[in-house]
Amino acid sequence: MRSAVYILAGAVAGAAAFYVATRAVHPRSGGARLEHPAVEAPPRASLSSLADTLALAVSSFELRTALFGSHQMQCSDLARGLVLLEERWAAYNSTRRGERVTLDSSQDAADRSLYSRVDQAERRFEQSACPRP
Repeated sequence: MRSAVYILAGAVAGAAAFYVATRAVHPRSGGARLEHPAVEAPPRASLSSLADTLALAVSSFELRTALFGSHQMQCSDLARGLVLLEERWAAYNSTRRGERVTLDSSQDAADRSLYSRVDQAERRFEQSACPRP
């Protein structure tokens, strides 16, 4: 007997929740319109996460260069890696300039290292004799 009461109470509660949910989704059907909280825009990527992404793109390009050197990759694959690298470099630079961040000594050293690795990747691509994308 007790279990039948619980089942009936659960069914009524479920039906009521369903009724409220469908009326909130379809306000033209006579239900009250529920206000939804504003969805916040995702936060901009931080400079450190962009630096990590850029470092990963540089490492990926270095791997592509090694595969290209051993004839396991085509010029088009190497060019695609360069495009990806340049996109990440542009995002990193625009964020760094936009935020006008003052870097401490370790961040400055990491920034200089990234710049050097990107510059080296550009030079490696030029030495590959592949057409520029």
